[in-house]
Amino acid sequence: MKKNNLLFCFLFIGYAAFAQTKTADSTHHKRFEKLKPFLTKFSIGLPDIHFEYCVPFKKTGNENLPYGMDKYFGVPKSETGFDFPFGNNFNFRIIAIYYKDKLGVEFYYGGFGGIVPMNDFAQYLEKKYPNHYISDDYSIMNKGKDYDFKGVQFGITYKIHLKSFIIEPKFKIGFETQYAYNYEPYVFKEIGTNNFTEYQIEERVTTRKPEHSYHAQLNVGKRITLFKRAKRPFTFEAGIKGEYIYAPYSLNVKVNEHTYGMPIVSNQFDITNAYKMYSFGAYAFYVIQKRNKKPSVK
Repeated sequence: MKKNNLLFCFLFIGYAAFAQTKTADSTHHKRFEKLKPFLTKFSIGLPDIHFEYCVPFKKTGNENLPYGMDKYFGVPKSETGFDFPFGNNFNFRIIAIYYKDKLGVEFYYGGFGGIVPMNDFAQYLEKKYPNHYISDDYSIMNKGKDYDFKGVQFGITYKIHLKSFIIEPKFKIGFETQYAYNYEPYVFKEIGTNNFTEYQIEERVTTRKPEHSYHAQLNVGKRITLFKRAKRPFTFEAGIKGEYIYAPYSLNVKVNEHTYGMPIVSNQFDITNAYKMYSFGAYAFYVIQKRNKKPSVK
């Protein structure tokens, strides 16, 4: 994972250096020259690098679910997020286009969510099936329950230039798919007998597809330009960010208990709720904008 992160950073830096060192008569330069009429009023923000810490809300709204599901659908643990899907939280901005370096539109592919530790759920099962062996207690304690949303996001943003800083409020709407997970059943064996019981949880997404998510974000950054006297200066923006995510969802959950030789007992119910989290971190991206004019020779 760390190697992939470093590789992406080197590729980003390499691309910037490549764009800077190309000569004026190169094909690469000519392609950039075609953007001149567009860049008189518009600037382009390329895919950004960001690193953030994602914190789900502690109150999930699932506290009163029956059959131990209040613990199974409990509070996800906090985790870090990066551009590419190295975890549940990633936020890859494909491109941003700004009009007069103020009003902008953005296009993202991202994901968010978290993993619920299974400690509390494992304790629930131990109390429910006392004097039983379990087939795979390691799986319960380490696999975890995923909240997993992935899809495209579209945003509108406005840059406020305040002296040398940029304050940028954003609002994004996401069109994600929530992934439901149906793990293999847990098998319990009663000590001293040959009685076995299977316990399985099945999930089915009942929300419209794709689901909608709503994101409020605030960036505070600074525009930095290197090689200012060059015909092709290198400009990037870096700063800190904060984001709030609200994602309504609906699941149908079925809990099956099957003691061998007996009929299956099924309990089924719906969960209508919203996944809520906030994140904070840092970001940076390369900016394509109008270049300096070639200095006149006297």
